[in-house]
Amino acid sequence: MKLSELIGAPVLDPAGKRIGYVKSIYASKTLEALASLGCATEEEETFFVPARAVLGTGEAVTVGKARLKAPAGVPSPIGKAVFDCRGNYLGRASELIAEREGALLVRGRLPLALPLKSLAAGDAVILYPGKGRPAAHPKPRTSEAPKDGFDRFGLLGRRVLRPVFDRGELLAGAGETVTSALLKRAHARNRLLELEASTLA
Repeated sequence: MKLSELIGAPVLDPAGKRIGYVKSIYASKTLEALASLGCATEEEETFFVPARAVLGTGEAVTVGKARLKAPAGVPSPIGKAVFDCRGNYLGRASELIAEREGALLVRGRLPLALPLKSLAAGDAVILYPGKGRPAAHPKPRTSEAPKDGFDRFGLLGRRVLRPVFDRGELLAGAGETVTSALLKRAHARNRLLELEASTLA
């Protein structure tokens, strides 16, 4: 069973009795292994199952009795936007492959398989050049400061193609031109990556 196919799969106890379904997946910090599953009962009560308690997968996920009070690991990158370290949108993460060194499959203009060692995941997935993740964010190549403190991705003057929302509130409408004021609002609400993605075809 693919990791993405776990979402929504029935959860069974060792006797084969249905006890809920899989709601979310949590991966190890390196994204190389399953850390835990977020599950829900039919009454929508949440419970977390550690990876060691997953006894089998197939059409359903069979789990042992072990439970966690909170999820272990980091939220799975599946479904998240993927950007390179310069802020260019590459597509959406569609699958996580744990065999060999591991890779993240990305569905975009061109399908990509990105090595897990070069990725950092959070609200979005960032691809870093080279063999590994940097200890900190990469420094700009030139010593010159950008004309606008928030215009790291060169967004000023670009046209927004898809609306950007922050907690249900419209931040930037389709057809709007990116201005300094819009950049400051996006920065204050931590939505610069979404704004960048919305300007790409």
